[in-house]
Amino acid sequence: MNVYRNYGPQALELQYDPEAGVAGVKECLERYAIESRRLRASHPARLDVAYGPGPAQRLDIYLAEHGERVPIQVFVHGGAWKGSAKEDRSFPADAFCSRGAAWIGLEYPLAPAVALDEIVQQVREGIAWIYRNAATFGADSTRLYISGSSAGAHLCAMVIATDWKRFGLAPSVIAGATLISGIFDLEPLSLTRGYAHLRLDPESVERNSPIHHLPGRECPLVVAVGRAETAEFVRQSVDYFRTWTDRGFAGHLMVLDGHHHFSIMGEMSRRESPLHRAMLAQMGLALEPAR
Repeated sequence: MNVYRNYGPQALELQYDPEAGVAGVKECLERYAIESRRLRASHPARLDVAYGPGPAQRLDIYLAEHGERVPIQVFVHGGAWKGSAKEDRSFPADAFCSRGAAWIGLEYPLAPAVALDEIVQQVREGIAWIYRNAATFGADSTRLYISGSSAGAHLCAMVIATDWKRFGLAPSVIAGATLISGIFDLEPLSLTRGYAHLRLDPESVERNSPIHHLPGRECPLVVAVGRAETAEFVRQSVDYFRTWTDRGFAGHLMVLDGHHHFSIMGEMSRRESPLHRAMLAQMGLALEPAR
């Protein structure tokens, strides 16, 4: 019996298990963590800066290597809203800081200790803090860009739909966004055992599904997904992008050949990658010549 689209219960679980059928996931993530820790120890940075009173309300600011009033790239890590950490996903910082940008890794509380509504709220509070405090680390608040992978992409999509007047800020806080391998409709997750930690009900699904909450004004958008990801992960990105463009907003959809849910993250920092170059172009930063 199908429970969602043409998927039965077991098939749906597999569609939303990004590790299913992917070899070398542990090694891939460990490589990112090792490179991130090396960078954290060596690059000029302000680490574990508090943006709120909660123990997880912390961010790492990797400083630009040159320039004044530099643009900001904020990265929100994934991990199914229950795992991973900013310390293990800062590896792309060097590729952006060397081009004249600040890179910020933003931490947030995890489920099941907190509900998804609280995670979304705290990420928004983090972005508001960065906007207000950009000048203290040599950055330009009007050039604030966000990116995220997997659960982080979902959270970024919720951020760009924020009514910033509730935070006492201008309506155009976000200058651009890059959403990688995201979940934009939570309905299928509510039907799986693998995401029981989110404690989703129909109301929280509607509140926290970005596909139902596009912003009132557009911002430059890149949506990226690996062609080797499950059919549902690819569909989620394609459907969100189609909904975005149906609203009349401009954007760029990238389906990257040869990449799965984890390898695609590495494309953020690979200087020849179309994804890396699209992110730099969105920020108005000079591109390195393609090799």
